[in-house]
Amino acid sequence: MKFVPSVNSRYWSALAVASIFGANLGDFLSDVLRLGHLYGLPILIVLLAIVFLAANWIKDNSIYLFWAAIIIIRAAATNVADSFHDFKIGLAYSIPAVALVLLAVNVVWRFAGRDASSGNQIPINGFYWTSMVLAGVLGTFGGDYLSYPAGLGNLWAMLISATAALVVLAVRWRAVRHDVFSYWIIIALIRTAGTAGGDLLAHGAVGLGPSTAITALTFAVAIFVIYGRSKRNLLEAK
Repeated sequence: MKFVPSVNSRYWSALAVASIFGANLGDFLSDVLRLGHLYGLPILIVLLAIVFLAANWIKDNSIYLFWAAIIIIRAAATNVADSFHDFKIGLAYSIPAVALVLLAVNVVWRFAGRDASSGNQIPINGFYWTSMVLAGVLGTFGGDYLSYPAGLGNLWAMLISATAALVVLAVRWRAVRHDVFSYWIIIALIRTAGTAGGDLLAHGAVGLGPSTAITALTFAVAIFVIYGRSKRNLLEAK
């Protein structure tokens, strides 16, 4: 993509809202539209391909295409994670397995010489998008585990994981070098909080359909407020 968002407080705020909306959207596709956890994935893959193609053609406002890709990937990751339950693969196996794969991808990323993250820039490449999918899957597992097997419930699972994300973010902010590993830990924790927050709205407050509509509107407003008037939060991808 031509432009990517600077990794700053506005970026993390937008990502938090996107995480809740994406979790609701994934559940909406599988439960309300009755596509199941896997049959909706081809649709999401096609949409993601369209977004990537459009990003190569559209120079202005490509920031919105970046966030469209984030939402699609988040929805897909939610359904991929939920499909593990369909295949009777428990969280005791799925969580460490996906965490190890995410770690392995980032180790290869570093040794491939493409870990150019520094300050408020994260390189956007195949490693990035693969890691975003894996972090979304891992966060969905984490939200489900804290909410249900761990017995915390959606609210406390959301608050605890969000607090943990803020702590890691504070440590990263004070660090001399902003490595890519801490970035993905924060992403996974935000995804965990988003999963719990999405379930809190969908299953305990307003219902899945209204929750998806509310979080979609909230996300759209947030992105416009953050990025609609200025390009100061954009960095050109190298």
